[in-house]
Amino acid sequence: MSAAAIYPPWVPAIPVPGIRNTLRGYRDRPHPVAKCANLNHHSRQMTPLACRNQLIPISLSGMTGPGWLADMFAVIMLLVAAICAARLALWRLRGPGTEVDADTVHLLMGVAMAGMFQPRLSPVPGTAWLPVFAVAGAWFTGQTIRARTHPPARLRCAHPAPHAVESAVMLFMLWPASQAGHGSPAMPGMNAGATAGANPVLALVLILFILGYILWTTDRITAKTRAGISLASHDVALAPRLAACYKIAMSVGMGYMLITML
Repeated sequence: MSAAAIYPPWVPAIPVPGIRNTLRGYRDRPHPVAKCANLNHHSRQMTPLACRNQLIPISLSGMTGPGWLADMFAVIMLLVAAICAARLALWRLRGPGTEVDADTVHLLMGVAMAGMFQPRLSPVPGTAWLPVFAVAGAWFTGQTIRARTHPPARLRCAHPAPHAVESAVMLFMLWPASQAGHGSPAMPGMNAGATAGANPVLALVLILFILGYILWTTDRITAKTRAGISLASHDVALAPRLAACYKIAMSVGMGYMLITML
């Protein structure tokens, strides 16, 4: 005999599984926000044994990162890496005309960040990038100290301090994932284990720096364009506006990653 034949219409139906009992039954069920890592590819159904303790979190602190946005940023980072590689290739063909140290580190950052947005694009494990950006941070820190008493040398960036901070940002984003034992440098906001050791206060400070750097770079482009002054400094004359634009794009990607870590 059906339940409808036993109970009057005004009596709540038998509750379905949920998290909280209400007057209408277990209606406040959580919306599924995770997929099982081990799916039955034939039936596309999740099996309880396979899915137990294998949920893939897709949000952090209530913030959801859409997959299409991560794909878009991954493409942008690869484009930035290609621009830097082209600038370095032209430098080898033409001679002076670019900031070799800045373009080199941004080439590496573009490849690393593309792999952080889409792990399948990462050519190396996330831990392999740690010494790379540690050396880059030390290099640009030394150049910042040297610039206080000496003019920038040829083929070196005129403003090394922001690049030192960018290298520190990369270490900040990669370090928690390495401590959590993840093989690939997945985007921090998409991996709860990768953000367990992240300091949200420091992340906020870095976000504010990234925002200031974007505004400063944008102001340099617009101010010098209005004044008819070239953005090139000392011997750097290879597409300076393009270089400024790719730095802004990379900073936006870094800022987005840091926001997912809050």
